[in-house]
Amino acid sequence: MEGNVATFVLTSRALLSLAESVNAPYQICHIVRLSLDGMWAQMMEFLLNIQTLSQRQLQTLEIIVDQPLVGHGYAQSLMGERALNLELFNASSRDIEMAMRINHEDNSPGLWSPIIDVRRLLGLHDLDALSYINATQASIEAAALPLHEAQARLIAIGEARHENIGSIARRLVSTHSRVHRIVMRRTARLQCVRTALAVERYRLASGRLPDALWELVPDFLESVPHDPRDGQQLRYSRRDTGYVIYSIGQDLTDNQGEEKRTGKARSKQKEWDVTFIVER
Repeated sequence: MEGNVATFVLTSRALLSLAESVNAPYQICHIVRLSLDGMWAQMMEFLLNIQTLSQRQLQTLEIIVDQPLVGHGYAQSLMGERALNLELFNASSRDIEMAMRINHEDNSPGLWSPIIDVRRLLGLHDLDALSYINATQASIEAAALPLHEAQARLIAIGEARHENIGSIARRLVSTHSRVHRIVMRRTARLQCVRTALAVERYRLASGRLPDALWELVPDFLESVPHDPRDGQQLRYSRRDTGYVIYSIGQDLTDNQGEEKRTGKARSKQKEWDVTFIVER
């Protein structure tokens, strides 16, 4: 089993290195990186549920995950996205229509081209491009804020209905808050992984689980990580068979570590948290 764990650690290192390599400044690249980070978090949850690791192995995993939070690169991805989409505004009406259909799953009748042509004649297309520049700049500034503050700002920007903003700019800007939700969820998962590794080191050293996360400070954590959803400390709860570390979910409500279900049970579930559960 020791050899299997070593292989697992090497695999996880490779996975995070791959995630780090996907650093082109575009939203799609950021989403790919978030997906890889999410896969790594799932691997860590699986590993900690089936195997007791040594202090050295846990410390190695802590070093691997000791990287800038994924949310920090989102502002840069918006900058690259802005440059890319400004080229879209200069494209032909037909090319713009095709791009909007592909990127935004638009199945409406083909009315984009004539509408864009008319707006170009009236000078409204240029105003649409200008409004996109301004709105994206606002999103870039919002993305630099703490994650829980950024989300509210991004939603407000995406929902804004200024009289000069056109449908192209509105659709492009509306993606900013949706991608940022993924950023928050993946960041929360990585924070939970870091904290779980500290809990496991505490358990090895003391022979028991901590009653609260503050017991990990300062020997195993410099401070208790914050929940990207609301800026409060991550939640932690002991269970009969282990523990759960969690961030509140999209409903911004503490659901006591309620795990997101799968299959048919998922359709009946209205609220859940972003959880990292170890039952061992």
